[in-house]
Order: sequence, then structure tokens, then C-alpha cells
Amino acid sequence: MIQGNNPITDVIIGSVQSGENFKVFAGNSANALNLIASGTGGTASCTPGPMGATCEVTGFSDLFVGVQTGGIGDVTLVAVSQPTVSAPEPASLALLGRALAGLGFGSPPSALVAPAPGRGNRLEGATPRGRALYVFARALSRA
Repeated sequence: MIQGNNPITDVIIGSVQSGENFKVFAGNSANALNLIASGTGGTASCTPGPMGATCEVTGFSDLFVGVQTGGIGDVTLVAVSQPTVSAPEPASLALLGRALAGLGFGSPPSALVAPAPGRGNRLEGATPRGRALYVFARALSRA
């Protein structure tokens, strides 16, 4: 029996010689497998796999798959397929980098926030990016 992290969608049964038979069981629990296919090598009940003496079983989506000889011959589970899980695209990091650059990260702090003389207001006289950086930094310090 094989357990997948993602649902298994097809299997290839190997060593299925003409006249040998097999059964394929699948389910979402190891304790609740159901018969989903059976076949005999060299007959129409065996969809030929990609290699000689193999049968392919498709049309299901379960976490557990098991294979059993049908009583005649010996068969093996050769391969299983699972859909790929998509990973976050690198463009997300590029967007974050542009956002941080737009806020002024990477510029010298003195160029962004210049205190107004004699007023004590840290944001007066600051560039727009400097104000945004100051507000962003204050929000981070409060979190």
C-alpha cells in the first residue's frame, strides 16, 4: 500500500504477463480501501502502460492505493502520479521589493526625514517618501 501527501490520480501495475491478474484498491483512509479496478494481462481489461507488461489504472483521486494479485501470477506497483502543488511565484518578492523601495528603504535616513528647525515636528520638511517611511516604521514599532 502507498500513501500520498496529495491525492494519487493514477497507478501503473508492472509484471503483468499475459493471463496474470490484479486488483487495485484506493481510498482516503488505510482502513477504508475500495476495489477500483481489476484486470488481466494481455486482455482488454488491462489498459497498456508506458512499458511492456504493464497496465495503467486512472480515473480516481485518493490518498491511499494498494495492489493485490488476483490469484494468478505476481504483480507489482511500479509508479503512481500525483498532481503538483503550486509554489508561490517569485514575482511576489519582486513586488515587495518595489514597495519597500518606494517607501524609501535604501535611501539615507537624513535625506528622508529632516526635522524642522525649532519646531520639534519630525515630519515637517520631510519628503513624501520620508513621511511614509516614518509612519511605516512607527506602525512596525507598535506591533
